Amino acid sequence: MAKPYSIYFQKSKLGSPAIDTKSQWGIVCKDFPFTVYGDIKDLPKRDWIDQDGEDTFFPEELYVQAYDIEVEFAYKGDMGTANEKIVAFLDYLIGKDGYGTELKVYDTYTQIGRQGVYFKSIKPDLFVRKTDEGDVVTFNITFRVTDPKTQIILTV
Repeated sequence: MAKPYSIYFQKSKLGSPAIDTKSQWGIVCKDFPFTVYGDIKDLPKRDWIDQDGEDTFFPEELYVQAYDIEVEFAYKGDMGTANEKIVAFLDYLIGKDGYGTELKVYDTYTQIGRQGVYFKSIKPDLFVRKTDEGDVVTFNITFRVTDPKTQIILTV
């Protein structure tokens, strides 16, 4: 795992800004396990009872399945600010900003980006630590990657 770093989000709606999670909400990424290539979709087949093996259709090209990805985020800020910042981040992910819910995501550490991404869920077990220096919270969000092959590059 790398040192915490920024993730960039941009909504697919025309005119939506690219947002750096660190500068916008003070939220950094601890782990964003994008895959270069996901699992291949199952090939169509028939399984004849009176024959060995299976009768599989082999296309000219194999296609990649959509997948879920669990991302670990962290927030560190002034005392009593974590709830406001994390809720603002979640509101953005669910479309409260007026730009919809379809995301383009770029991971600055792996330099992998994807489009057709959406928020699915947040794990309810946040790890919260209040220190003399302020709030520290880690949390996991599950995203669905519907376009597993199109590479998005950072253009901010």
